[in-house]
Amino acid sequence: MKRQDSRPVEHDALLDEFELEKSGTKLGEELLYASTIRDGQMLHTLRLWEDRSSNVVRLEATASRGPMEHVPLWTAFVTRFVAKGDVDWAQYDGHGVVSLAAMRPPPYVFLSEYEPPKNRDGLYILQFTSSNDAEFFVEQWTALCR
Repeated sequence: MKRQDSRPVEHDALLDEFELEKSGTKLGEELLYASTIRDGQMLHTLRLWEDRSSNVVRLEATASRGPMEHVPLWTAFVTRFVAKGDVDWAQYDGHGVVSLAAMRPPPYVFLSEYEPPKNRDGLYILQFTSSNDAEFFVEQWTALCR
């Protein structure tokens, strides 16, 4: 979120003592999956993260390009579904679409007036740019729930 701040702040003040992603350690988050999704004409990068110390799982969508390319548009914490082993939480609907059953709480949206896409039933959906990516996401989710 610090990257969105337009105030002139010294770069050193923006560095965290503990970064979220730490490779090769048991701290921080591990990136489990990344792909491109679309919302209308906009392309977003979707990432599935797991916190190594708490096993909290979250989805994060960022713009795929532009000045805010690494700033989250929305993020959703889905740990309670993983804890239950709910493999049906993410379901492949065909044509690159994955529906997310009962995402509660709803995603935290960081861009005013933006709402992640939903289907006719009110479920949040991920429209992947390829069917293979959508199917692989569901496979990754299923493996995570085991």
